[in-house]
Amino acid sequence: SGVLIGKFSNDFNPATIDFISSENWILINSKTYYSRLEFETKENSSNKAEPVLSNYSNREIADFAKYVRREYPKFIDKNRHDWEQEYYGQKHKELNELIHSRSRSNTNWRQVFKSSIQYIDRVWSEKRKKPTKLAYLNQIGFQSAQWFQPMTIASAELVSQYLPLEESFDLVIIDESSQVNVVSAIPSLARAKSAVIVGDRKQLSPTRFFRNVSKEIESYESLLELAEQKLVSQSLAYHYRSKSSNLIEYSNANFYGNMLQVGRYCNPSAMEYHYIGGHFIQRKNLNEADAIVEYISNKLDLTKNHSLGIIAFSIQQKECIEDKIDDEVLKNEAFRAKILLLKQNKESLFIKNLENVQGDERDIIFISTGYGKNENNIIYQFFGPLLQSTGENRLNVAMSRAKTKMVLFTSLKSNEIKVINTSSASIKAFQNLLRQFEESKTAKSPQPISRRNFWEYYLSPFRS
Repeated sequence: SGVLIGKFSNDFNPATIDFISSENWILINSKTYYSRLEFETKENSSNKAEPVLSNYSNREIADFAKYVRREYPKFIDKNRHDWEQEYYGQKHKELNELIHSRSRSNTNWRQVFKSSIQYIDRVWSEKRKKPTKLAYLNQIGFQSAQWFQPMTIASAELVSQYLPLEESFDLVIIDESSQVNVVSAIPSLARAKSAVIVGDRKQLSPTRFFRNVSKEIESYESLLELAEQKLVSQSLAYHYRSKSSNLIEYSNANFYGNMLQVGRYCNPSAMEYHYIGGHFIQRKNLNEADAIVEYISNKLDLTKNHSLGIIAFSIQQKECIEDKIDDEVLKNEAFRAKILLLKQNKESLFIKNLENVQGDERDIIFISTGYGKNENNIIYQFFGPLLQSTGENRLNVAMSRAKTKMVLFTSLKSNEIKVINTSSASIKAFQNLLRQFEESKTAKSPQPISRRNFWEYYLSPFRS
């Protein structure tokens, strides 16, 4: 969520501003504080909720705003009040268009919700502080809100916090249910007449926060596990994300028993292997981070407007990659332009660790394992999150994010991982991952997509 810049410091570069969204930039440069104490007193850290600011301390934010106002006044072309008026004006226009479109479909309902429509029009046209979401819903009523927008998309927490405890929906769909614990799903299920539970038990499970619940509920690791035992299930066998079959081959073989039906086109260049041979010190591999920066700078082709995601096997490695990219951005104009282009893509550049990448997809995925020899050239068989329960599922998540290309940066070879009969499934899966990339260079040449194969693949889900 944060910007790809390092810590705000005295060597601030105006290139930094390119990575901050206009809303957050206006919020920063409209501040009037000039010290950390004044910042904490006036703002009470409320603006730390802004995603772009959440990675930085109060002192860094205050120093940054003060420095920019003093050294780069040309960037302050708009105050926050002007931006708010522009924002609310746009929202008022969108609401009017929505109300008119709904009123044309059913004039009777417009009379029923007349007071709600008048309230919305009045609130969004007045130049004053807008009500909170809860106050807004309480005033117009949830029924009228549903009339305006029949479909609601929200997290389980927001459903519980804002929506009335009644059967408000005909259907609720809970996606990524392998990451939802049973307790947090109850408020959503209670508000619907029927439910569809969607998930994959071969992906990540939720962390257990709830302990003071009945043993029957606690025995289920996730909502998906409960649903599989209590409800009729239907497997989805068709894989559409990966454009080349070898991108999903690892997950298909190691987690789904080769039951997934995938396209027949196989492009060897979709899997790219780079053995770096770097050292793993303090849970970071600087050499792999440097290799990623070098690849983006010299080899990554953005002429096709491809999106990019970078997955690291540890938080420390993720931060190391971010720091290396930050450093290069501030000293390399061409590299900065590439990163800007990636950030402005509809699917913006992300850099995440294994725990936080589920649900994401990008055209190109870089994976940095990080693990390797230490400063004494010794490889310890300790692989962080992979050693946790169902750690192999993290590999499945990482290896199923790419649409067109996957590039592995590693300092380990498959034969350097010691696998014995009692080794965990995750260690065996990790060795298989490295082996597949090592063997990818000897893969067969691309198979062209014939018209017959193309239609067989895309029409097969609709055939009985």
